[in-house]
Parts: sequence; C-alpha cells; structure tokens
Amino acid sequence: SSDLADLIMDAIRQGSKQHLDRKIFESLEFKFISHGPPTGAPVNVTIKGEDFGVLQTIASEYKSYLKKINGLKDVKDNFEAGKDEVRVYINDRVAAVAGITVSDVATTIRACFEGAVASTIKKTDEEIDIRVRFPETMRTDTSVLDRIKIANRLGNLIHLSQVSYTKKDKGISVINRKGWRRTISVTAEIDEHAKDV
Repeated sequence: SSDLADLIMDAIRQGSKQHLDRKIFESLEFKFISHGPPTGAPVNVTIKGEDFGVLQTIASEYKSYLKKINGLKDVKDNFEAGKDEVRVYINDRVAAVAGITVSDVATTIRACFEGAVASTIKKTDEEIDIRVRFPETMRTDTSVLDRIKIANRLGNLIHLSQVSYTKKDKGISVINRKGWRRTISVTAEIDEHAKDV
C-alpha cells in the first residue's frame, strides 16, 4: 500500500543522511515509481561511483539497514564477483630505469600464458602457426610470475619481480553502468505478510 511505501521511503531517507553528511554522495534522490505494470523491485537503491570497494561497502551498509526495516524481504544487491585473478602492479619508475615499458610486461606475460606465434609452417595451401607458451603445469601456478624475465631495450633480461608486485583478488563478473558510471543496485521486496508495520 502507499502508506507502507511512505514509511519505507522515510526510513531509507533517514538512514541515508549519514552518507550525505560524510559527503560520500554528490546527491541522493528518492522517487516513487508508479503507473503501469511493475518494472522491478519496489525498493531499489542505486549507488554510483568508480571504486568498487567503496560501492560494495555502501551497498553492504544499505543491505544491513534495509534488513532491519519491518515490511521488507529479499534484500540483495546485483554485484557479481568473478573468478579469482592475479593482478600485476608495475612500479613505473623502477621499470623505466630498467628500460621496460608496461607494454613489454603485458606482452611477455600474455606470451607466457596464452602463447605467441614463433613461426609458421607452410603445408600445401595451408599455413600453420607454431605457438610457444608455458606448459600447462606452469600456466596454472601463479608463483611462476616471480620467475618470468623480460627483455629490456638493451636486450638484458630483467626479472618481473624486480619491476612489479602481484596481488590475488576477486575479479568482477559484470560491470553495471548508469550514465557512464559504475553502479551497484540494492533491492528489496515488500513483505505483504509483515506484522506491526
């Protein structure tokens, strides 16, 4: 009912004041969606920004807050974590002194794990690429990154670990955007059977 919707909207507005006070948001809008058939969850909070860590923190706070509101159920967000991944962070200054570019690092790592065409064999009317890459056992072992060597501009081999560090992290399965900015939406359904609302 509209009275229940008013109560929920007021509760969300009240709970959001702390984020406005802390200047986490540029602006905060509350709107009733009406007219026509249902187009989504009755409660939908969309959080925009660039840093997924910050977005996840705010989304988690909203989920916790919405779960405390009597009359709401099925509180969730649309963030989907991806597979585990290893990220390589390059120290630009050290790499520049060593004569290595970010492109050199990316090309070498890609060649090690995905392969690079080393040569081509011509067979009648067909060309067959010869691809060189790490064996399967090395491609599944992230510690091998410490042993990768990259050729610099002078032809010297530099250990990847001398110009970078690695960090294991969760990838992001899907990136939702609204107005070119990353978003996470927190949604909730109305619990029609809630008591004492």
